[in-house]
Amino acid sequence: MNDRFPDEIDEALWDEACRRADAIRSFLKRNPDGATAADVSRLAVEMDVSQATAGKAVPRRRDRSVSGRS
Repeated sequence: MNDRFPDEIDEALWDEACRRADAIRSFLKRNPDGATAADVSRLAVEMDVSQATAGKAVPRRRDRSVSGRS
């Protein structure tokens, strides 16, 4: 995969990219108003990536349950 625009993509890499895209798509459908840090943490586990990487893929909202305010 040294070529910037390869003619072919390794099937395993493509399958993993599709799996992660499906996880993000499902996540966004479940969290249309954004996500809390806990939501992103669960997504990271599902995608097998760091929380920082998962967080870059989705919008976040404040977790109001932590402060007890609504």
